[in-house]
Parts: sequence; C-alpha cells; structure tokens
Amino acid sequence: MQQSVRCLLSGIIDYAGIFPPQGLPLEQAVRNHARFSAAPEAWMLSRFVCPAARLAELPPLCTELFTPERPLRLTVIGNEHPLSPEFIMDVRLLDTFTKAHGERARIEALELRIPAEIIAEWDSEVVAEGMNVLAGRLVDHRFSDIEVFIEPSFPGDWNESVQAVVAALARHNVERGTPAPERIGFKLRTGGPAADAVPTAEQVAFALLTCRDARIPLKFTGGLHHALFQTGAAPPSDMHGIINVFAAGVIAHARDADAAMLGELLREHEVDALTFEPDGFHWLELDVTNAEIELARQELVLSFGSCGFEGPCSELRQLGLI
Repeated sequence: MQQSVRCLLSGIIDYAGIFPPQGLPLEQAVRNHARFSAAPEAWMLSRFVCPAARLAELPPLCTELFTPERPLRLTVIGNEHPLSPEFIMDVRLLDTFTKAHGERARIEALELRIPAEIIAEWDSEVVAEGMNVLAGRLVDHRFSDIEVFIEPSFPGDWNESVQAVVAALARHNVERGTPAPERIGFKLRTGGPAADAVPTAEQVAFALLTCRDARIPLKFTGGLHHALFQTGAAPPSDMHGIINVFAAGVIAHARDADAAMLGELLREHEVDALTFEPDGFHWLELDVTNAEIELARQELVLSFGSCGFEGPCSELRQLGLI
C-alpha cells in the first residue's frame, strides 16, 4: 500500500451500523466496532455513530469491550432541532452520559439536522446567532472540544440552500473563533434509497468549493458504499465513490480547481485514472503531496458515516489500493 493512500483514507469511516441499510441491533454494531478496531484496516476506522436517545444503552457494552486507555469514540446524532429551545435536552443527555461513563466512552462529535421548513425561511444572521447559542450551551456543559456538524435539508434550490447554510456557519465561526464547538462544520448527504437523494457530481463539487472558500469543515453521510463512482440501471443509478469524493476534496483544497474539473473526478470510475505514489497522488496534470492530502483531510474533508466497514475495505483491497 502506498503511503499516499494511507494519508487519504486514514480515520475516514465513522461506523454507523445501526442505520439503514444495515440496521443492526445496537449491541451487534458496537461489538462490530470493537472487532474492527483490532482488524488490519483499523487505521481507516474513526468513531461509532449513535443517536443521543440511545446513549443509555451503551454502558454495559462500554464496560465489557472498552477501557479508559482505549475508549469507545462516539459521534452522536442529536434528537432535537439545534436552533430550538428543546436542544438543551440533547446537551443534557450528552452531559449525563459523559459524567457517568466518560472514562470508557468519549463523545467527540455531534451531528444535528435542520428541517426543510427552517431552511425555507433561512436568515443567515439569525441562524448565526442561533449557532452562537448552540455553541454556548455546549461550552457551558464542558463540551468545548466537541466537533459539531449541521446537516441541512434542501427544500428549494440546492445551491442556494448550501450557500445559505455555509454563510451562517462562516459568520458564526468568525464571531466565535476556531476552537470547537465554535467552529461548526457542514454535513452533506451523498446518497439514499431513491435517485433524487443522490446529489449530482456538480452539486458535490459545488459543496466542496463553497465549504473550501468559507473554511468550513465538511463530512459526508449516506451513499458512500463503494470505493469508486458507479452508475447503473436500477435506482439510485449513480453512487458516489469514496476515493472520488475525498480525492476531489484534496484537490479542491490544495489546487485552484474549478467545479467542472472536480465534477470530472467525481465521476471517474477507473482506478488507474489516479496514480498513487509513495509521496502523493497524480490525476490528469495535477500532483498533490502527502502533506497536502493530510492538511485537506484535517481542514476540509474529514470523514464519512457508513453503515458498513468491511464492504468498503474489501473493495479497496480488490482494487489493489490497500
């Protein structure tokens, strides 16, 4: 395996085995995560994804499977709309869990979804103020190091919705500074059960460039089940690829690439189109170094949530990448 591949894929998968299409029981998913943590591909594994409402089910498994030296690292999916007063209930769930079980389980990230009706009446200034309140609540409960990501719905024009959300996050981040949770990121859904749940390559490219220009960290969820972009007759016909999305993110971050160029890379389905070498990778006329890959992974394209771990690893092995 080339070192550039390891730089691109290190800590890239947040394991979400309890979510569709896998939909595993929580206990089985947590046991899977513990098993994956000891697998040869453990360097690709990041956090375990758990809804806030189900944190109370974790303690017996944490006691059995994890230790203070190797705790269960968690990404929590919030129950409440993050701009509503009820969001404090999520914060209390996190607080209660951490006080009781913080030695064996560490909450590192919080993901929150904003419903379509809020997006439809979006005011970036008002929302930025709401994000300030959200961050303040987390700091008050000693979650100053948590990473927060906002997943918007798209009730109207897709690009306009992305721009509106990113503008609010950027305003909040400027006002609050850079330490988490004051630096809030964007969560992009890259697929789903129906064809209209899959953003086009041009839309993904637009989101990458918009977040890059605003210095907003970006993570992905849904649909990234394959190593490379795939298209087929049965819906959803297009499925984005892990290599495509993260390589495009690296190039967007490291080079002055435009949306058309990124769209071409996002639709690439031949592994030989990208050349991975010990000190970087090459695509078309562009070269990026390992240092540039690592920086892009830290600042722009952080990770993706996946209901599977062994499937992506198997495809990457079959392609000779790992």
